[in-house]
Amino acid sequence: EEICYFTEMSTIVLNNNKVQGTIPPCFGRFSKLGILGLTSNSIDLPFPDEAIEGWTNLKLLLLAGNLLEGPFPQSLTKLPALEELQIDSNSLTGTFPAFNRDDTPKLKVLFLELNGLTGSIPSDIFDIETFEHLNITGNSFNGSLPANIGQDFGNGNVLKKLDVGMNNLTGEIPESIYNASNLANLVLSSNNFTGQIRPDIFTSLFLLNSLVLDNNQFSGPVPETLFFKSQLNILTLQGNNFVGFISNSICDAKEVSSKQLRLQSLTLDCEEVTCDSSCCEEGTECV
Repeated sequence: EEICYFTEMSTIVLNNNKVQGTIPPCFGRFSKLGILGLTSNSIDLPFPDEAIEGWTNLKLLLLAGNLLEGPFPQSLTKLPALEELQIDSNSLTGTFPAFNRDDTPKLKVLFLELNGLTGSIPSDIFDIETFEHLNITGNSFNGSLPANIGQDFGNGNVLKKLDVGMNNLTGEIPESIYNASNLANLVLSSNNFTGQIRPDIFTSLFLLNSLVLDNNQFSGPVPETLFFKSQLNILTLQGNNFVGFISNSICDAKEVSSKQLRLQSLTLDCEEVTCDSSCCEEGTECV
């Protein structure tokens, strides 16, 4: 534990090594620590309270791909300077961590994917005005998405990426998401979402470039606006209850309003296509 004597360190990056065991309590001496990277090691729980209480300036914490097993360490939700936490690809259980704007007012990024977390998604994390990116893919969360996702804080909302795929979520897309003007990636695949996609989806979502809706229970017609949005690169719709007809011209990358379509990948129930080939055979309904 010779490292414990270097109390002035601001950065510790030991990613992809063979570090094992728990974090030493002496790490709490590193009051200037801003970055701690321990990705892809054999770190396990518990985390000593003495260590975490000293991380008052920690902004970036990387713990993905370790041996963290058991309930999510709620002490990590009390780090006042935390901006990004990557704790994906572990074996964490229990409910969604209790992040909120009082304890972590600067949080921007949270990666929880590929764990064993359950329960509903609380609304508190979406009250954090700096929050930009949530990835919870591959857990067992249930219930509906909070109604305050993408809420307007008076100067808009900074949410850019929302990935909730491969869970057990239900309900319709909250109205507030349609107003998240900075949203670029929306991944809702492999859940049990229902309802129709609003035809005016791009009224505020003008930066959206990836829309992944496959394997849910969405219904109704596919809005034509989805295919003529110049920023949209990826669109997956298969495995739903959509109805209608998709024209082959969508995949021809023709000039639309003096802008060329940028759609690179379109996945429907007929087949997966790219914009340099025909969408379906002539006269074939694609959804």
